[in-house]
Amino acid sequence: MNQMERAIKSNLQWFLQSGVMDPADGSWGVAERILLSEGNEALAKALSDFDSHTPYDGYYILEHRRPDCNFEAALLFMLAAKAFNDESYLQVARNLVRYLHRRNGCRNNTTAEILSGIWGWATPPPCLQYSYWLDDNSWNATLSLLTAELDPRLDEELCLRQKGLESARALCRYFDCMLRNAEPPAGRPLNGADQAPHFSALAVMACAFAWYYSREEDFLEPVSRYLEIVAAGAIHSNVLSKYDDGRQTPSEHAYLILGLSCCAGTPLEEEAVPLACRSADLILSIMNPDGSIPSRHFEAPSGDHLVDLIYTQNWATLGLVNLVAVTGREEYRKALEKSIGLLLSIQDCSREPHLAGCWRGMYDLKAGTWGGGDRYEGGAGSIYTGWTNAPISLALLLQATGWMLLPGRQGAGKQ
Repeated sequence: MNQMERAIKSNLQWFLQSGVMDPADGSWGVAERILLSEGNEALAKALSDFDSHTPYDGYYILEHRRPDCNFEAALLFMLAAKAFNDESYLQVARNLVRYLHRRNGCRNNTTAEILSGIWGWATPPPCLQYSYWLDDNSWNATLSLLTAELDPRLDEELCLRQKGLESARALCRYFDCMLRNAEPPAGRPLNGADQAPHFSALAVMACAFAWYYSREEDFLEPVSRYLEIVAAGAIHSNVLSKYDDGRQTPSEHAYLILGLSCCAGTPLEEEAVPLACRSADLILSIMNPDGSIPSRHFEAPSGDHLVDLIYTQNWATLGLVNLVAVTGREEYRKALEKSIGLLLSIQDCSREPHLAGCWRGMYDLKAGTWGGGDRYEGGAGSIYTGWTNAPISLALLLQATGWMLLPGRQGAGKQ
């Protein structure tokens, strides 16, 4: 067993043994994250804002079941089952997806509303309400389509492709209104309806996959409009964190690499891929010799010596996997190998089940350990299931197998 395979299996074991899935078979979904309490200056705010949590000795499990985290974990286990020929991984993946459709109750199925097909996640009582997000729903739509292709039996059981396209159509309508500065349908925009790549580049990803599986031209119209905005450097955002000189942060470029590279295989490939390369070139220009990318996201501590594994390094790595597959460019391949080498070197080797095999939210290169500070949704004390561990392991798995996570390129996850 080589180092990459050991790292993937160790991370899968973390999912199974850490308590983020209770029970560990995925039948009641996966929690958003583990929150470490020692020295965590954002602990009080995090527990106040995310008050569905279970306390343990030295940490909490934030128990809300976000659909995007569950879809991302499900895809990881589904691809791991193929890679390692392990039926038990496939059963966990299926249980996670069944949980979303049969037990979670977060999908809006009201046909009379424009939100039909959009996934939310609930805030707990006494203020029970659903929160709908553009970035989360981009993953939900995309991964519903991917799991449908990878597991036809599950697709037949749950109508994953049909429901994925329904979600994508609703998302596309909001995305299009946002870019045209038009009133959103029914006067209710998605949270995160913003041109920042953190949100909009992921919407591009969802629209690209939806076009591939449907060939509906409507999915490409907002993507084309967004590519024009990106090409002109005219992204307007209320939340985008920038350098003092106005440049977008490494995190935003990581999202652009990932989202725009997914246009490969669509009629917009010639416009989108060079823009993904432009962002990759910027990432490479600031990447440290060890493969780390400076942390600059507004929801995480900043520093050239800090490795942000919630908003930056994770997504840049997954995006580079795509871009290497699309372009074959050697400089991207070398950068990808450096980033993967870094991730392998810092994987948590603690003995405690809630830590063993995970990647925490931030690593301090100067200290040579996890650290760098905390925010209530970022930093070293947050260990995300979906937004950190699943995408990192997916990147390793794709790199190890040579599979692709791209529409129309050998099929998603197929050799």
